[in-house]
Amino acid sequence: MLLDLLKQEAEHHPDRLAPVGALYKLAIQKVAGAGAKLIETARSIPTVSLPASVPHNIAELGQNEPQLRDSAVATLKEIAAQNTTKAGKAASKALESMQKKR
Repeated sequence: MLLDLLKQEAEHHPDRLAPVGALYKLAIQKVAGAGAKLIETARSIPTVSLPASVPHNIAELGQNEPQLRDSAVATLKEIAAQNTTKAGKAASKALESMQKKR
């Protein structure tokens, strides 16, 4: 329920870092479902409104959580396609970083 509330808050106020930041912090604390919910949230927010820190957070989760890797890469590619946005540029860099660390 908390994860869903954070997702809703992020969708309604994409300019606020707190909801996506909280999802990320919960994910790195290994709260079940938080990483997947962050990825789901990133896909539901228009790339132009997505905070630029989110792609890097997703990349880190994808590198450290094998079960999230495929969805993290797919989401980063989707965000990177919007390469005129800050989040799109950040996603491109995050993908490059993931490739180097493989």
